[in-house]
Amino acid sequence: VHLLWDSGKHSLVYRLWTKEGGWQPIDTHTYSGLVLYPRIALDRADKVHVIWSDNGKVNYVWQQDDGSWTDPLFFGDSQGAEPESAIAIAADDSLHFVWRTKSDETDYYYGTMP
Repeated sequence: VHLLWDSGKHSLVYRLWTKEGGWQPIDTHTYSGLVLYPRIALDRADKVHVIWSDNGKVNYVWQQDDGSWTDPLFFGDSQGAEPESAIAIAADDSLHFVWRTKSDETDYYYGTMP
């Protein structure tokens, strides 16, 4: 089981539960901007990918093979702090993102990464 939540401010909080080891220690990551409405997706290697809103920006991080996390990657402008971004991973492990920008209240935008 993968749990992910925001601290209400600048931190992303992650915790893993496995059948063999039970609950793992809480893993907290602090960022310079706000961390709001994080969304999680898992790839075929069970690595975590996260997208979140930061008052007008969409950021993306992923878990590396050694368990550490990447620095945030700015993905695009968003509609304020609303939970209007999403992430999905296809069977080929390609990433798919959807978000809404501040300047357009009716259209959603789509991006992908191989």
